[in-house]
Amino acid sequence: MYFSLIPDLNYPTISPDSNSSFDYTLVKNLFLRGELRTEVLDSILAIQDYFIRGDDRPDNVADELYGRSDYDWIVLLSNSITDVHNQWPLSEYALNT
Repeated sequence: MYFSLIPDLNYPTISPDSNSSFDYTLVKNLFLRGELRTEVLDSILAIQDYFIRGDDRPDNVADELYGRSDYDWIVLLSNSITDVHNQWPLSEYALNT
C-alpha cells in the first residue's frame, strides 16, 4: 500500500544485456520527499511557535503540542528538517561535551 503512493521513475538500464541506450527500468522514486505548501507555512493559523528547550527531541515536542509522540514527522516536516542529527539543536549534554 505505502509504495503504491510513491511515483514511478524510468531509470536507465545498466545491465550488461542492454544493447540500446533506450532501455529503461520502471522503479520507485524513493528520493522524492514531501513538503508543506508555501500557503500553509505562511499561514499564521497553521504554525505554532515553539522554543526548543534543553534535551527536547522531535517526539517530545510532538507529544507536548499534539498529545502524540508519533506525530514527530509533523514537527520535522513543518521545519524542513530532513536530517535530525545535523539540523535539530544539540542536547545540553552534547553541547557541553
